[in-house]
Amino acid sequence: MTYDIIIEGKPHRLELQRNGNLWDCRLDGKPVTVDAIAARPNVISLVVDGKAYEVKREQSPTDLHLWVKGARYAA
Repeated sequence: MTYDIIIEGKPHRLELQRNGNLWDCRLDGKPVTVDAIAARPNVISLVVDGKAYEVKREQSPTDLHLWVKGARYAA
């Protein structure tokens, strides 16, 4: 799966492929290994290259924001 995404106004290309329990990802052409678990609705737990993150999704009728480590990002 390939996604063209915009985070904080900057375009990125995200390529995802399932590999067992992990995801093989390429972000802007750079390989990244990700372990993702849906923790609860609108929240996922990610381990990206050995570092853990909790990502929360906040969606309104007109906007989508992601919260990572207490910082809010427009998506």
